[in-house]
Amino acid sequence: MGTSSGAHSNVTVVRAKTGSRDDGTLAVPDRARPDQKASVLNSVNSSISNISSVQNTDSLQVEASTSAKRTPKKKTQKTTLRVFLDHLQAIVPTRQTEGAAGYDLHSAEEVVIPGHSRLLVDTGLKLMIPSGCYGRIAPRSGLAVKHGIDVGAGVIDSDYVGRVKILLINTLDTPFQIEYGDRVAQLILERNDTPITEVVTEIAETARGTAGFGSTGT
Repeated sequence: MGTSSGAHSNVTVVRAKTGSRDDGTLAVPDRARPDQKASVLNSVNSSISNISSVQNTDSLQVEASTSAKRTPKKKTQKTTLRVFLDHLQAIVPTRQTEGAAGYDLHSAEEVVIPGHSRLLVDTGLKLMIPSGCYGRIAPRSGLAVKHGIDVGAGVIDSDYVGRVKILLINTLDTPFQIEYGDRVAQLILERNDTPITEVVTEIAETARGTAGFGSTGT
């Protein structure tokens, strides 16, 4: 009976982590009964099987995560503005900074705009505006502030392929001289929608209603 009690005590401390010899085999006391040895072996084998299953699951999760990271990102396709130089003095429109919205437009001629007058200035360019966009010709802030030069009628449709000319307006009393290559305006590409026109018999009411000029204050 003393021998059996000692064997049972040794069996209870067997663990999958510490209950193995250096050669990788299980350390089961020799004095244990056959049924005790079988019970211990079954218990340990079950534990090892569970550990292996968890490790395999972790491995699959890591592989799936790695695979997702390796998925190549789709490159954003940039819109292309095609420019045709139709004059010897024509200059390709360029942006001055990385974050600039506008492409500077240069004059292809030498002209003088009298005070309080307007004049069409030729750029010598023909443009292919990308589909779904239109070109808006806007004033340059420096010319507007320092010389009172504004821009009028500044819409270039995508189906227009003629020479781009800029309507410059001199708002000051003094004449304004323009030289070859001067930056006189900027081109901004804007996306536009062309919805179908539908005639309706009534307009839905809104909280604002028909309140117009000055209705929200000055």
